[in-house]
Amino acid sequence: MLFFVSGCILEDETIPDVVNNRIEHTLNYRIARAKEYSEAIYDQTQASVNLSISLEDLGNGSNTVIWDTVFSMRSIREYAAPSDPLKLQKNIARTVGPNEVLRISSSIQYLDQNNTTWSEAKGEIVPRDVRVKQIDISL
Repeated sequence: MLFFVSGCILEDETIPDVVNNRIEHTLNYRIARAKEYSEAIYDQTQASVNLSISLEDLGNGSNTVIWDTVFSMRSIREYAAPSDPLKLQKNIARTVGPNEVLRISSSIQYLDQNNTTWSEAKGEIVPRDVRVKQIDISL
């Protein structure tokens, strides 16, 4: 009997597991200022935000963007208040290759009153077993 059971397990391993090649994620973005920026030094400070979701193949390094959006350069004070952030939800459901992972990325570019620019970029892979992910973007 033990031989029969181990034979079944070996046989099952040769059948493609479709469930493991499907990703389903709900990505909840919250975008807001880090503070009020009421000081005069911030009178001309502007910021833009770029969000993207991509499929990255860890085998060959290719990256395919499946969604992106840009909040164009505007006064930093025009972004949502920390107490009431802008909320975006993206649902991703698709079949992927065995080496493909979902990568979320964000970048913020700032421009101050002296025309000095600086930026901040973040990215991470969303594990396949994480169904709901919250992403906080703070300017």
